[in-house]
Amino acid sequence: MHTRRLRHVASHIAVPAAAAAEAAAAPPAGAADDDAAAAATGGELRGTESDDAAAFQADGYLVCPGLLSGEHVAALTADFDDYMRQAGFSERHGTEDNFEESSTERLTQPTQSPVLGALPTYRPLVDRIAALMAANCRANPDALPTFSLHHQHALRAVPGDTGSDWHHDYEQYPQRDRDLLMCHAFVYPHGLKGEIGDLIVLPGSHKTVLGRDTIGSLFQQAELPGALSFGSGIPLPNGSVVIVNSALVHGRRAMPGGERSGPRYFSDISYCQHSRSRQLWPSYQMFHKPGGRDDTAAIGGHADFCKLHLAAGRGGENGELDYVFDASWFYSSDTEGSNGPEVAGDSPWRD
Repeated sequence: MHTRRLRHVASHIAVPAAAAAEAAAAPPAGAADDDAAAAATGGELRGTESDDAAAFQADGYLVCPGLLSGEHVAALTADFDDYMRQAGFSERHGTEDNFEESSTERLTQPTQSPVLGALPTYRPLVDRIAALMAANCRANPDALPTFSLHHQHALRAVPGDTGSDWHHDYEQYPQRDRDLLMCHAFVYPHGLKGEIGDLIVLPGSHKTVLGRDTIGSLFQQAELPGALSFGSGIPLPNGSVVIVNSALVHGRRAMPGGERSGPRYFSDISYCQHSRSRQLWPSYQMFHKPGGRDDTAAIGGHADFCKLHLAAGRGGENGELDYVFDASWFYSSDTEGSNGPEVAGDSPWRD
């Protein structure tokens, strides 16, 4: 029954024929990172924006191996650890003070973290996001090349992490179309080596309008036809970023190991495209305050954390990226939005 149901659902999701071949051709564990990254991008590292945009539109993801330098990775993880301590997490990985032992340590909107909080406008990343947004303008005349930050999460997972079932993260209530682009940048400072958790993606699934947890409710983290697994199947080097269409079905498959190599560092940053018709997106109504442990308490709204980013100068020396922190593209509880009722802080802790 399970196999028949899996095949039936998978047959109704747009998965490119090349995806299964890519998965079958994935290098074995221990293969060179560059070769693995090349396999993930169709056999070669794509070198032009047009190639990247075409692949992203077809498959729903773009691999950027080693986008962060070694120095950036070191500064990022040190800042990550320091901010975790300020936020009230124990220095023993996987344990929160005065809480039951857990396998993940999470932060919402680490805006005040000097290195981690600067990732949303890290130029090599935001330039790639801008190119993908511009490409979507050619497919949708209502779309504009500009975009704004929806949220940033940070997660430090340790051995025993239970993973995250198949899902997508496209913010729309009810789910009805994919005209405007929302994308997530998954940042892996220590890469993905097949320990603690793999990033699993279902190429092409962003083309089908689905409920956010439809696939996960049926198959949890099971292998699906045509799916790819970054980590154990396709290792990624340190400093890698995977940009996904937020409508892409993906998840984090729990994996053994990590006891000797340390925690799995991860940050996801999401951006929502602007439009000529000024369609508004659901806002994100919370951010985490250093010194407090309750990350479900709404202590700030979307405009508040955007103001903090601008005050830190993250819009660029001349303000050329101020639009990334323009909260007017998101509706709050006291305004009507074109994407449905607000669900404050609804974005899940998932990659």
